[in-house]
Amino acid sequence: KTWPRNPGRTDRGSPNALPSVPVHPAAHTANVLRMVNISTVIFPECGKTEPYGSRHAPYLSGSVPPRSETRAMWVVRSAEFMKNTLSRFGKFLSGMVMPNIGAFIAWGLITALFIEKGWFPNAQLASIQPYMLSYLLPVLIAAQGGKMVGGDRGRVMGAIAVMGCIAGVGGVDGQPMLMGAMVMGPLAGWFIKKLDEALDGRMPVGFEMLINNFSVGIFGMIMAIIGYYIIGPIMGVILSILTAGVEILM
Repeated sequence: KTWPRNPGRTDRGSPNALPSVPVHPAAHTANVLRMVNISTVIFPECGKTEPYGSRHAPYLSGSVPPRSETRAMWVVRSAEFMKNTLSRFGKFLSGMVMPNIGAFIAWGLITALFIEKGWFPNAQLASIQPYMLSYLLPVLIAAQGGKMVGGDRGRVMGAIAVMGCIAGVGGVDGQPMLMGAMVMGPLAGWFIKKLDEALDGRMPVGFEMLINNFSVGIFGMIMAIIGYYIIGPIMGVILSILTAGVEILM
């Protein structure tokens, strides 16, 4: 099979006459645009006598911008893709925080009311807020992130895993692991999700509950160890750098 041939114009003596050459089907629009050498400038596949096959797939899939698409258009499309990707990522992060806003409000009220410089100073009640910030909020965020990825089992895995991060930075004496929770929760949920997919249909009948519970316990322990030695210290360094930058700006 070959490309359909451009019949050209009937007024072959005219300077606007088009040559009769094999062309890409989309290149027939060139007859309207009256462009010179359209087959080599805009449609690089014109002039070929081979069928339209797999070599042209990248142009159809969009992974390779066609020559007819200007560089500016390609930059705009890339910017839109990046914008949509960042938007989806932001929505995912907010999905971990929004269900737990009530806990943030409770922590904020206790802090504002009962700390030494609060409205009603109370040292005993003020001692609640460090534990809420260091333990409660990260656990809630990690559990929600694990649930978003791995369901109920992912929620349990996320809560277990983030405890390793909290212990890795020193608990109440360390930095709050809110960012670590946003990493460990979805990571633990993804891990248990893949494990469930691998074990689907392969567990002995009657042992499903036993295997499910022990798998969460064993791999939750592994994720907590990873959080203690790797994720927690890394997040601690990142938070230290960000804190130093804020102090310099202030």
